[in-house]
Parts: sequence; C-alpha cells; structure tokens
Amino acid sequence: MATSPTQLHQLSLLLGPDPSHFETLLSHLMSSSNDQRSAAEFLFNLCKQTHPDSLLLRLTQLLSSSSFPETRAMSAVLLRKHLTSATDDSFLYPKLTESTRSTIKISLLSSLQHETAKSVTRKINDTISELAAAVLPDGGWQELLPFMLQCVTAQNNHNLQESALLIFARLAQYIGETLIPHLATLHGVFLNCLNNSTSGEVRIAALNATINFIQCLTNNSDREKFQDLLPLMMRTLTGALNGNQEATAQEALELLIELAGGEPRFLRKQIVEVVGSMLQIAEAGSLEEGTRHLAIEFVITLAEARDRAPGMMRKLPQFVHRLFMVLMGMLLDIDDDPQWHAAETEDEDAGETSNYGFGQECLDRLAIALGGNTVVPVASEVFPAFFSAPEWQKPHAALITLAQIAEGCSKVMIKNLDQVVSMVMNSFQHPHPRVRWAAINAIGQLSTDLGPDLQMKYHQLVLPALAGAMDDVQNPRVQAHAASAMLNFSENCMPDILTPYLDGVVSKLLVLLQNGKQMVKEGALTALASVADSSQEHFQKYYDAVMPYLKAILINANDKSNRMLRAKSMECISLVGMAVGKDKFRDDAKQVMDVLMSLQGSQMEADDPTTSYMLQAWARLCKCLRQDFLPYMSVVMPPLLQSAQLKPDVTITSADSDADIDEDDDGSIETITLGDKRIGIRTSVLEEKATACNMLCCYADELKEGFFPWIDQVATILVPLLKFYFHEEVRKAAVSAMPELLGSAKLAVEKDQSQGHNESYIKQLSDYIVPALVEALHKEPEVEICVSMLDSLTECIQVSGPLLDECQVRSIVEEIKQVITASSVRKQERAERIKAEDFDSEEGELLEEENELEEELFDRVGDCLGTLIKTFKASFLPFFDDLSPYITPMWGLCSGSFPLLEYFPACACLIFPSYEYVCIGFFPSQWYVVFPLWEEKDASLKRLMLDYLTCTALELSDNSYQVVFGNWTDKPGKDKTAEERRIAICIFDDVVEHCKEAALKYYDTHVPFLLEACNDGSPDVRQAAVYGIGICAELGGSVFKPLVGEALSRLNAVISNPNAHHSDSTMAYDNAVSALGKICEFHRDSIDATQKSHTSRFCKIQQKLHELQIDKDTNLIQNPYNEATDIDQSPSGTSEVEFQIDELTTSNSNSDTSNSKQIVPAWLSCLPIKSDLIEAKVVHDQLCSMVERSDKDLFGSNNQYLPKIVRVFAEVICAGKELATEQTGSRMINLLRQLQQMLPPATLASTWSSLEPQQQLTLQSILSS
Repeated sequence: MATSPTQLHQLSLLLGPDPSHFETLLSHLMSSSNDQRSAAEFLFNLCKQTHPDSLLLRLTQLLSSSSFPETRAMSAVLLRKHLTSATDDSFLYPKLTESTRSTIKISLLSSLQHETAKSVTRKINDTISELAAAVLPDGGWQELLPFMLQCVTAQNNHNLQESALLIFARLAQYIGETLIPHLATLHGVFLNCLNNSTSGEVRIAALNATINFIQCLTNNSDREKFQDLLPLMMRTLTGALNGNQEATAQEALELLIELAGGEPRFLRKQIVEVVGSMLQIAEAGSLEEGTRHLAIEFVITLAEARDRAPGMMRKLPQFVHRLFMVLMGMLLDIDDDPQWHAAETEDEDAGETSNYGFGQECLDRLAIALGGNTVVPVASEVFPAFFSAPEWQKPHAALITLAQIAEGCSKVMIKNLDQVVSMVMNSFQHPHPRVRWAAINAIGQLSTDLGPDLQMKYHQLVLPALAGAMDDVQNPRVQAHAASAMLNFSENCMPDILTPYLDGVVSKLLVLLQNGKQMVKEGALTALASVADSSQEHFQKYYDAVMPYLKAILINANDKSNRMLRAKSMECISLVGMAVGKDKFRDDAKQVMDVLMSLQGSQMEADDPTTSYMLQAWARLCKCLRQDFLPYMSVVMPPLLQSAQLKPDVTITSADSDADIDEDDDGSIETITLGDKRIGIRTSVLEEKATACNMLCCYADELKEGFFPWIDQVATILVPLLKFYFHEEVRKAAVSAMPELLGSAKLAVEKDQSQGHNESYIKQLSDYIVPALVEALHKEPEVEICVSMLDSLTECIQVSGPLLDECQVRSIVEEIKQVITASSVRKQERAERIKAEDFDSEEGELLEEENELEEELFDRVGDCLGTLIKTFKASFLPFFDDLSPYITPMWGLCSGSFPLLEYFPACACLIFPSYEYVCIGFFPSQWYVVFPLWEEKDASLKRLMLDYLTCTALELSDNSYQVVFGNWTDKPGKDKTAEERRIAICIFDDVVEHCKEAALKYYDTHVPFLLEACNDGSPDVRQAAVYGIGICAELGGSVFKPLVGEALSRLNAVISNPNAHHSDSTMAYDNAVSALGKICEFHRDSIDATQKSHTSRFCKIQQKLHELQIDKDTNLIQNPYNEATDIDQSPSGTSEVEFQIDELTTSNSNSDTSNSKQIVPAWLSCLPIKSDLIEAKVVHDQLCSMVERSDKDLFGSNNQYLPKIVRVFAEVICAGKELATEQTGSRMINLLRQLQQMLPPATLASTWSSLEPQQQLTLQSILSS
C-alpha cells in the first residue's frame, strides 16, 4: 500500500487521464539502467497492489493507442503475465471487476484487428490464447470463437487470418477438448485456408492449427475425418519449395515433424506419398542444408515413433534404402583439412561439415529405430561399392557408417562377425590416414557394441593391428586413436585374453608417453588406465616401470596447455593403484595424494578438467586404500559437497522467440522444446553434479562407519536429489547412496564410533530416508530407476527395518501396490502395440527387452516384500492380506471363487467354474466318462462324482492335463510371465517360512496352487513351488498331513522328469529332493495313512457308481492303484532305488511293506544334491542326523542301504565345505569311522571300489588322520 503523499501523487499521475506518464514508466521498465528499472518496478508493483483494475485498463489502453511498437509490445506482455495464472502475486484476473474483465477482452480483440506490427501481433496472440485457455472452458469468453471464425474468413486481411489460426493452434494445445464440439466447422475452416489462401503465412498458420487440432483428438474416428487435409498439408510444403520460399518450407517441415512424432498413425494411409516426398527433398542437393536436414528428421522421427506406430517404417524397405544412401552421401561431405593431419589440437572434427555430423547422428538413430534385420541388409548391399572406391571419402564413409549403426544392429552383426571384422581389418592398411583412423574408430565402437564376442573371437587380429597403428609416427592422430581404441577393446575383455599381449601393449604405450605429441600422450594414458583396470593383478608386473612416468606427468604438467594431460595422469594412477592393490601401491599413494591435495588447494579455472578428474581419482584411491584413506577425507569432502550441490543451469525462452540460447565453446548446452517453451540446459554442470553424487555414494560404501561424520551433510544433499528430474545419473547416485548412509550409521553406532549417538539416530535417519525414497518411487517415470529404488528400499529395510513404524510400512505396501498396478498398465499398453497392423518380429524383440526390465521390477518387488516379511514376521500378515488382490493374480491361476471347493478339497487347484463338464479317464486306456456336474441337482451324487474325480485326478500325469480338462480352453497362467509366477510363490514361501503357525490359515487356499505350480513349464517356478512344499511340510504340522499324498505325487513328477538333471532344472530337482526329505522327517506316519485313505475311498466310490449304473461295463472302471515295483537289486548286491513315489503312495493296501519304508530309501537314492548349495547343506545335515539316530527306514533290512549312505558321505566330504557345513562334515567323518566297524569286510571292499579313485584316496587320508 502507498505510505507517503509522494507515492500517492505518483500513482495519480500514472493512472490519471494523461497516459504519457505510464508510457514513460513502461520505457523505464525496459531500461538498461538498474536504478531506473528498479524504481519503475517499485511503482508498477504499487499500482498492482492498490489499483489492479486501473493498472490493467491502462495497459489495455496503451496496447491499442500507443504510437511506439515497443510500448505496445510491453503492454501485451504485461497483460499476459497478469491475466493468466502465475505462481507469484502477478495473477490479477480473479481480483478484477466483471466490467474490467469485459473491457479488457473487447480491447484485446480490437487491438488484434488493428495492430500492424508483426512482433506486437504475435504477443497479442499469446495474451489472447492464454487468457482464453483459462476462461473459455467455463464459458468465460463466449464471443471469442465467433470472432475468430469471422477473422479466418476475412479474405482480404491475411494478418487477421493468420492470427486467428495461430490462436486456434494454441487453444488446441491448451484446451483442445473445448474445440472438439466445433470439429466440423474447424475442418471446413482449415480446408479452406490450406486450399485457397494466396498467403504462405496463412497456409503455415493453417497447417499449425490443423496439426495441433489433430493431436488433441483422442478418438480415431475423429482424426480420420481430417485425412482429406493431408494432401493439402503436404502441398503447403511443396508449394513453398516450388516458390523458392525455403524459410516457409522449413516452418512447414518443423510442424510436420511434430505430427510425425505425436500422431504417426495419422500418416499411415498416405505414408508412401508422404515419405516419398520427404526423401525427394532430402535427395535434392540444390536445396539448403537446413531444408534437407528437416526432411530427413521427419523420416527418422517417423521411424522412432515405436510406441505409437510400431514397425510402420520397416514396411517400406525401398525408402529405407534411399534414406540410407542419402545419409551415407552426407558422410562424403568432408574435407582433407591440413589441421587434422597436423594434430596440434584436440579437434578431431577438422574438415567435417554440418552435413557430415548430421548424417552420423541420423545413421545411429535410424539403426536403433529400425533394428538390424532392416538396416544390415541395406548396409551389406551398399558397403562393397564404397569400400572398393578409389576416393578415400567412400571407404571412410563406410567405416563411419559401420561404427554408427553397430549399437542398433548389434544382435544381427554379432551373427555376421567374420564379415564385419574383415571389412574393418582390411582398412587398417589403407594408404590414406583418415581411412585408417576411421578403421580404428570402427573397431573401437564395435568393441563396445559387439563385445565381448568380438574380443573373444578376434583378439589375435585386433590387438596386433592396434599395436601396429601406434607405430604410425607420421600420423599422430592415428596413433592417438589407436590408443583410445585400446580402451574400448580392453573394457569388454577378460584378463586371460589380454594378459598374453600386455608386454607388447604396455611397452608401446610407454614409448608414446615419452615421445608422442600431447594428444598421443593423452590417448596413451587413457589406454594404459583401461589396460590396468582390465588386467587387474596381472598388471603388477609392469607397475615399477609405469608408475615413475605417471608421477612425473602429474607433478610436471603444470601449464594450461597440459591440464588435460595432468587430469588423465590422475585417472591412470588411480586405476593402476586399484589394479595392483594397496600393498603394492602404498608407497607411491602418499606422494600422489599430497600432489592432489596441493592441487585441490589451488585456484583452478571453471573449465579446468582437473576438478572432475580429481573427484573420480580420490574415489578410486579410497577404494584402494579403504580405511587408510580416512585422514584425507577432510580435504576431499568440501569441494565434493560443493559439486553435489550445483544448481542446474537452465535457460527458458519462448519457442518462437527470435533470440537463440547462447552456446558456449564447449558445446555443453542441450536444447529441447516443450510445448511453447525452449529450454537450454548446461549438461557439463549436470555431469559434474552426477559424478560428485556417485563419489559420495562410493565413500559411504567403502568407508562404512568411518563415513559417519559426513552422514548428516550428505543425506541433506542427496535425499532431495531422489527427485532430481533434470538428470538420471544424479537420481541413480542418490538412490544408491541411501542404504549406504543407513549402513554407515548403523555400523558406527554398533562399533561405538558414532560420536555419542545411539539407535535413535538411526531411527531419525531412517525416518528421513525411507519416506523420501517411497515418495520418489511413486513419482519416478523411468522403470530402470524404479528397479534401483526398490533395490535401495529393500536394503534400507534390511538395515533399519525393525525401526519402521506401522505407518511407514503401510506407505511401502501402498507404493508396492502402485508399482504392480503401473506395471500392469504398461503390460497392457505393450499388448495393444502387439495388435498394431505393422507389428513385426523386430518390434517384438524390442518389446521383449521392455518385458525383461518389467520382470526385473517384479523381482525387486518380491525381494522387498520378502524382506518385510522376514523383518516383521506374523505382524506383517494384515499387510499381506491387503496385498493379496495384487499378488494372487501373479500366480497365473483363476483367482475367482470356487463354488465347489466344499466338495473338492484335495483338488481345489484343478477345479474352475469355467467349464461345463469334466472328462475323466484312465490312461493309457481310451475310454472316458462324462460327468455333467453343473447340471446335476442331487448334492450327494455331485459329491460322489467329485470324489471320483479327486481320486482319478491324483493319478493323472501332467501330460494328461489337456485331455482331462478338454473343455477348459486355456491352461492357467498364460497371461502371466514365469517370473511373475515365481515371485508370487516366493512371497508365499516367505510367509510360510517366517510367519510359521500364523501362516497355517493360508494353507487351504494357497497350497493347492503351490502343488499345481510343481507342473509349471518354468524350472524356476518349479523350484520355488517345491521349496514351498518343503517348508510347508516342515512347519505345517497336522494342517499339511492331508496333502502329503498329493505332495509326494507332485515331487515325483519333478524328480523323475527326464530333464531333471538338465542345467536349467537341477535347482528344482535339488529342492524337490529336499522337500521329499522333509516329508520323510515330519510326516512319515502320514504316508501310509494317505495310501489307506485313498484306497478305501476309491473302493466306496467304485461300488456306488456300479450301483447307480453309471458304467454298464464292469471292465471300464478299475482300481488305479497298482502294485508297487520292488526295489531293483544291482549286480553288486547293493540296492539301487528307483524313485517312483506315485507307485509307492498308491500301492495295494494288502502289501506287507509300508510305503514309508520305501520312500526314505527312494529319497536316499537322490543324494547327494550338488546344485543348490544352501539346500545341499540342509539335506546332508538331515541325512547325517538320520544316520546318527540309526533310522531303520534309511538303513533298510539287514543294513541293505548302508553302502549307498557311505557313498553319499564320501562325495559330500570330498567336496569340502561346498555341500556341507564344516560341522556336518566332521560328524560325517566320525560316522564313517563307526560304519567301518559295522560293515562286513566284503561289503566294505565293494563299497570302497564303487568310489572314484580320488575319492578313495581322500577318504583314506581323512579316516586315517
């Protein structure tokens, strides 16, 4: 408010009848004088606070009446700012009277009609558009649309037509749904302007409006109504070109590119004509580069629109060939610049043109968008002519192309590695150095994109060739690039491949370090660092020869021209130190760190690369020295924290602004356009910030409790960066650091190094980190980072889980629900893409990669829930119940109700209300009985039918599944991936294992699904299922006893599967054997009871069925329980047990031998297990305990299975600590000594002879010691 008479007087002048005072105020607002501008801003704000209506009316008056275009433009800008929503107090529209609002709207339209200056008109358009977007949806400007339609039809006023169309374009962007009711009218307006206007500017504005309106339409049928405008839209482009109006043509191309990216399917029906026209423009050498580039950009954008039009461009191979030729042709636009050969500067681009750079970029994008199956055949057709051409530019172009397409075509190129490598290696001997440079460049890129296959198969060709190129002293740029390519090759190279070449490579790099030009030295340092990093301890041999040179460069490269050389020496020293280890590096480390401390204390210029390299070097030195690094932390941390707190350097301008965002010499400004804004971001700042954040994470990880003094500072910096959307690497680093900070704090408290803090500090830190992480996960747009966040969250729970309160656990559970839901939505979107008519196998491969990432996400969901269950045990079960609607569908089974469950407890997992009848038969017999279950009204008969089905289904193998349930169209789980099914089972396994008695209530509903999952086609799912059966058997007590028979049958199917010992299935086999052992241990008494119950029940059902005359032929229904097969005797007299649980559990009830006496030896016959080393220790410990208590079923009558026990013990003991704990191994040795006394000499000799010679020697040595 005004507080003095002077200010009141000033206000009266500014808002009084003479507008010149206010006009002067506006000129002062634009003044370059800070004092003048500040005074004007103060008075303007005073007007805003005291007289908002008068202020905006005065601006409106000046907009229409001032004779100065600058004043009118400023008035329009200030009106827009204060009439439309803003975050500060600038938004005045709600404070205005209705009369003022009406006057302003009328005046804006009048100004639009009469304004003659284009720059001012554009600003009036902006103001009207943004005000209309705010008020039009609520009916706040009803006269606007009629006015605009009137302007569009004003044939004699092209400026007015253009303005109205541009406003329509803006409104389509902002509030397109408000315009949809006027679709037919707008179609006619756009058609008329595109077709009949003689003004190029009007046609461009009409194109703009049409494209924006098409993109705002959500209904396909609505978009189709505009198909007839597409030829006219293209004619806007071609007409401008034919009239030599390339600036207008470029505007049209930019708009069409927007359409190609936003609604590519709109172009599909006329794709041949549209793309053909664009390629014709791209091929026209007489046009400006900018025009040709935009035409190419259109086609590339269309190819990249995978999510909206998958595979559409791959259906046009003739166009792909033409585009490929155009792009390779652009690579020929390169000069043999003498500066390139002189190699006095870093500039490797000498001689390259904008065409060359654009062609490179587009080849890379095209290959990624279309994939190798489309691009490689085209390249293979084109390359031979280029490689054999006499002009150096053509083989150079082919090699550059090969390097550019490698990433997108890697899968196909790996299948043709011989041809690819041959083309490149032949060019190493080309007479022109730029071609040799391109060959080296290609091999470097291929080493990255096709590794490690290339390294493993062609190291004997590539490494000598690169070493030879390092000798090319006449061409230092070739030498330097050969050293750089060595980095690419070694990064994907195993030490055993690299080691034989180290002598030659290291000696050549040392020569380059001593004698080469600066860029050669820099390349040699980079290569040496990478070679050391890849060869690890093998590099110790060269340490003494290398380190003196590296330290000399670090110490002596002090002038500005050597800054990068010094920076690279830091990198090399730190990587060499990590490779050889602390003991070898210790003596030099102190000297190196003293130099770094000195450098850190000096004043460095903003563009000095030393800062960034030093951040990373310190972190590597920390990794090498670990706790010995702590004394240097006080020096390292301040600049690191400063870099981590860098603010993003962002510049925002209007997209249609004439002012470009300035780019520095380093080219680190990246520009993107979002809507009507152009945003420039300095990427170098973001990269430094990301590096610093990664380093902080590294220090916390390496120093553990030693990092405690910096936890508060670092947490305060990094936690907000969980939502730093400017840069993914910053977010990833922040995410990775969260559990490291908590872990450091916990260790410090536990080791009494927390400066007096106790567990409450960990709780406080956890309360800061965990909710922030959950909130960031909720907002994270990238699936890959969601995976990392779940990883981090799981690790945080492992550290501080017991300290979480109920509210925090609930928030985590709610977020997991959201993650599962979002994943399901993405899955559905991918399913829709599969239905697209242009979908093809290449697109299918890309979708598969997305699916793999989604499965990784589910895996982390399982880990997180498993950790919560392990942490909170039974108290987590209410949350588990809450999650069930999200997890149960992941089992891949019908999650609906089971109306017949009360009749059918033993086979609930097989009965679904989706079929009308059940076909039942005994196999391999060919007969069947049809039970119309749903039609049967007699409950007792229905019960009888289901009992009969139960007994029969228990005997059916999985191979009979589809036959028995022939009317069930789909086996369960087809819409769920194996990973989803595995995770759902693992979650239930965790509930059973960690909630114990509290989990018994879930057995009836979940164990049937667990049993069914034993038949799953995925070995991983089977492993999770049989593991679950094992823990249910161990912990289920009487609740599990009724399920013993079915469990044995399912375990038998896994163990006796012909592929059970295939590498993919051994883990499932081992877990099935373990589960069988637990049934033997905890439910042995139930095995015989199960058999008797089944037999008795079957006989009653059979008798009743005959009484009801359901089956006329007594031969059709037979007792399915066959006689058990006796255990075969091996020629040596030892008993080899054939594992047939089905037969054992269903043997005749009159048999004298109980099933338990046969199942235990059957279990023994499967031992030892060797794949799942965790279960192996459990199982072999169980065997040891059974032997210790002289288990009769295990030993058999007359100790007939004792030789088998001895052989198992021998294998386990000879495997060391791999298959048994040290304690179990010692117990086995003691038992073997005792068993030696029990076995007759002949049996002992026979048993001993069945062992491997090495086993015999090992055992004799152990037993005699």
